[in-house]
Amino acid sequence: METSWLLLVPGANFHNLIPRVQIKGDWIKPGAAVIDVGTNAVDDPSRKSGYRLVGDVDFQDASKVAGWLTPVPGGVGPMTVAMLLKNTLDGAKHKILQ
Repeated sequence: METSWLLLVPGANFHNLIPRVQIKGDWIKPGAAVIDVGTNAVDDPSRKSGYRLVGDVDFQDASKVAGWLTPVPGGVGPMTVAMLLKNTLDGAKHKILQ
C-alpha cells in the first residue's frame, strides 16, 4: 500500500499580498497536514480592538479536507515561544561553559 503525504506550511501573509485571498480547501490534498504560520490582521468592527487575526488558510474550508490543521491564532505561536526560550537557554549554557 502506497502512502502519500503532503505537508503545507503557508506563511506568505496572503492578506497583505492579495487582499481577501486565503488558501481554500480545494487547493489542499485530502489528508494533508497544514501548518498555517501566516498571521494577518483583518478589520473586524465587531471586535473591541477593531481587528481579528487570521491565517493564510481558510480554516473552515480547509478543515473539511486536511488531516491536520493548526489554528490561527494559537497554533504555532506557543511552539515558537517554547523554541525561542530553549535556544536562549542553550545559548546561555554554551556561553557559560566556554
